[in-house]
Amino acid sequence: MQSLAPVVVLRGPRQIGKTTAQLHLIDDLLREGVDPRSVLRVQFDDLQEFARLESPLLRIVEWFEHAVLGSTLNQAAQEGRKVYLFLDEVQNLRGWDTQLKFLVDSSTVSVVVTGSAALRIERGRDSLAGRITTL
Repeated sequence: MQSLAPVVVLRGPRQIGKTTAQLHLIDDLLREGVDPRSVLRVQFDDLQEFARLESPLLRIVEWFEHAVLGSTLNQAAQEGRKVYLFLDEVQNLRGWDTQLKFLVDSSTVSVVVTGSAALRIERGRDSLAGRITTL
């Protein structure tokens, strides 16, 4: 998965296949030999529990690094392991844009984000200027 920016945003109305496209990308990566432990996918449309956490996206990535990846994102990159994050319906997560900005500014990671609430996704473009490609 290559892009012009570390974050690719796939936005559009509900039920047009954004999640399916994300799942196909993950399947392609796994078929190409990417270690499954280097792929994290989180769907945010039904998980109200995340709203109670401070900086939930960063907490999820910290858990992923510790429990699944076995290293930080940057350590994995230094070892030549590419890490992919797939965040589905991320606009439902308060502060997603600033958390994602911090993450891509401080780590080596490729991120695919989907969202159906165009206005909330577009607001995130300001925080992510220069780090985002929108489809």
